[in-house]
Amino acid sequence: MDAIGRLFRGSEAERTLAVLGKYAPTWLEQLPGVVRAKLHETPQLLLIGATRNRILAEMVDALEALSADRPRVLVLEDLHWSDRATLDLINWLARRRELTQLFLLGTYRPVDVIVRAHPLHAVTSELGMHGLAEEMPLELLRDTDVPGI
Repeated sequence: MDAIGRLFRGSEAERTLAVLGKYAPTWLEQLPGVVRAKLHETPQLLLIGATRNRILAEMVDALEALSADRPRVLVLEDLHWSDRATLDLINWLARRRELTQLFLLGTYRPVDVIVRAHPLHAVTSELGMHGLAEEMPLELLRDTDVPGI
């Protein structure tokens, strides 16, 4: 929700509003600071009966629509703290077979994932096995790599 909310703070707020209104209305309704009362006459009716799969499919479609005109990068940081819904969205995005200009970059601390037995480990392992994701371990920074230390 935070990443989507940020799209409304930039120069493409109106386009984002239109795309979410068309492709992901249940997500738009969960952003009360963004939704204008006149957009939906009966907003809560959109959420009634909204299944988990429908909600995920809506966001995948919206992200593809937002990246239709130019490549986009969606950065999700600190995935070692992510909830199940975020992991499900990552899974859905990775498994889509349609061509898209969306690049998903996620960061996480592997040690935290392993120690806490976070479900991200299962997601990254499964996606990696099917060639749908690639891990790029980074080396630890040295004191000389950080100015002022």
